[in-house]
Amino acid sequence: ERMLSNLAAGRPLTEEVPGIVYDDRTGITSSPPCAPLLPKQIPTPDYDDMPLGRYLSAEITLPLLSSRGCYWGKCEFCHHHMVYGGKYNAYEVEKILESIRSLSHRYGVHHFAFNDEAIPPKIMRAMGQLFPANAETGWNFTGLIKFEKYFQRDDFVNLQRVGFRSLYVGLESASERVLSLMHKNNTKETMIRNLSDATSAGIWMHNFLFFGFPGETDEDAQETYDFVLTNSDIISSFGTAVFVLEHNAPIFHHLRDFGVEIRPSALDDVDVYYEFDLTSGIAPPRAREWMRKLNNAALDIPSYNAAGWVPRELQLCLLSIMPPGELVDRGLSIRRFGGLPPGATLPDIVSWEATPNEDTGVAINRVNGRTVQVTGASASLLELCHSKEVSLVDMKAAAPAFFDHLVFPSARLTSEAVMSPVPAPLSAGSVAH
Repeated sequence: ERMLSNLAAGRPLTEEVPGIVYDDRTGITSSPPCAPLLPKQIPTPDYDDMPLGRYLSAEITLPLLSSRGCYWGKCEFCHHHMVYGGKYNAYEVEKILESIRSLSHRYGVHHFAFNDEAIPPKIMRAMGQLFPANAETGWNFTGLIKFEKYFQRDDFVNLQRVGFRSLYVGLESASERVLSLMHKNNTKETMIRNLSDATSAGIWMHNFLFFGFPGETDEDAQETYDFVLTNSDIISSFGTAVFVLEHNAPIFHHLRDFGVEIRPSALDDVDVYYEFDLTSGIAPPRAREWMRKLNNAALDIPSYNAAGWVPRELQLCLLSIMPPGELVDRGLSIRRFGGLPPGATLPDIVSWEATPNEDTGVAINRVNGRTVQVTGASASLLELCHSKEVSLVDMKAAAPAFFDHLVFPSARLTSEAVMSPVPAPLSAGSVAH
C-alpha cells in the first residue's frame, strides 16, 4: 500500500516503505521492518479463496495461532525468531474461541492445528478450562508445547476433554547437561511427568529430538538413546534429526563458546545453513550414527513402528476417530498384513483395468503404487474376484503369490521407512510384472 501511495503521489517508490531490500544505485540496502501487529489487531483468518474441498485430506484441518512468536525464545539452536523479530504476544483465550466458532461454522470444519512455536502454558490451561467439551462441538485439536513444571495432570485431562488429540514437544535431548547448554532448561523429572500425565489422559505425545548439539558427548547421546527406548509407554512416537547450524540462531553469535568453526564456502547464495567443525564432542557424522542406531533399535518396539511418519494433520484425523491404543493396534495389524488393512476388500485397495483383448489386465495397489500385470485365466479370475469384492484376507489365502506382488517388499520396512519424514523412494523392484 505504501508503494502504491508513493507511485500515485510521484514520490520515490521505496520512500518510507518498511521491510524491503532494494538497490538504491549505491548498493544493496534495506529498510527497518514494521512493528508486528498485536493479536487484537488481527482478524479471524479468511479462507474463502482457498479450494478447501480439493485438498487430499481425510478432513480439512485449518491452522490457528494462540500466540505470535515464542514465549520461551531462548533455545540456542533455533533461528525462528528471525521471522517475527523476537517479539511475543499472546491472544486472549476468548478471542481464540471466537475464531474457532467462526471458522467451524463458516467452513464446516472440526479439525484445527495450533501452529504456535509452543502454546503458552497459561493459554493452554485456560483453553482446557474454558473451551466446550469435544462431545458438544466435535472439535479436534493438535499443537506444539514445551515441557514445563507448570503443567498438572488436570491440564492434560481438560485438554483431552475439549478435543486435543495429539501434542508435539521438543525433547531435543534427554541429557540435562546438554539441555542446559541449549538453554532449554528441562529436567528428566519434568519430561517424564508431562509425558505420563498426557499419555494417561489419552493424548498422543510425539517427541522431536536431535543428536550432535555442540558440546554433546557420546555419554550424553546414550542418555537420549536410553530415555527413548525405555519410555515407549509414555512416548507415543518420535522423530530424530542431526543438529544443523542456522544463520542468526543464538549460538551463531558466540560460536567460540561452543568450539564451533564455520567452514568457508565458495557458494554466493542466501543459504541459512552452515557446514562446521567442532573442537570437541559429537561431530555430524557421529551424530548421524546415533540417529540411525536409535531408529533401528526402535524397530524392536512395536508401538514405535506401528506406523511410518504421518503428517500431524492426518494423524489428528485418525486420532479423532480412535484412541491412541487402537491406532497402534491397527497400525501393527496393517504392518503384519504387508502394509494393507486386513479388513479391506479387493476393490477398496486395488484398481483393475482389463486390456482391449480381455485376456490381460493390470492391478494397481492404490496404497503403495505397486502394479501387477495378469494374463490368461488368471486375469478372468481376478476380474471376477474384484467384481465380487473378495476380501484381502481371502485373496492372501487363495492367491498368496498375487498378494505378495501387491504388498510392500520387506526391504522397505527399515528404520528410514518408519522414522523418516521423507518417504523412502520406490526401488526398481517395486513394480512387478
